[in-house]
Amino acid sequence: MDKKSLIVALLLWVLTLGSTGSGCEEKDPGHYINKEKKFEITFPEKWKIEEDKFNIDVIGLSPPTGTNDGFRENVYVYAKEIPEGKTADEVLDANISSMINAITDFEPGKRDHYKIGEQEAARLEYKYRQGRFKLSGTVYAVSANGRAYLIYTAAERKSAPLFEKAFTKTVDSFRVLQ
Repeated sequence: MDKKSLIVALLLWVLTLGSTGSGCEEKDPGHYINKEKKFEITFPEKWKIEEDKFNIDVIGLSPPTGTNDGFRENVYVYAKEIPEGKTADEVLDANISSMINAITDFEPGKRDHYKIGEQEAARLEYKYRQGRFKLSGTVYAVSANGRAYLIYTAAERKSAPLFEKAFTKTVDSFRVLQ
């Protein structure tokens, strides 16, 4: 590669690093801000962050744990506008109905409330299947400022204990912005 091509490639790379996409930005490795939907979350440093995939606002994907790792454990956030005054429990109830219809072998488990920063969340642990993978998941529902925020975690059942700490730290980093 000649010197001119190298400089152009370097400039394009720098410009790519500086672009943040629509309404989002990263200020630290793993830190994601969505200005449009007014939330932020921090994923583990080595996780891959993707946005606007499959109607999901942002997803953090764990690195593969080996050559035979066919499932990437993950945390993702989906936000949508809802009528003012809906509670976190109402948001979760509506979501459970959708999950029953959309998820293979959905088995609801423990349901309770969880504090994420200053936000009260309704939480549901569940089991399900995705293709050949038997998975464990948790969904946290937050209602704030006319939006429902759904934060999901997903792990292979056999790997779930290894990801519990990362999942908790990631969920606990979630904040609704004003």
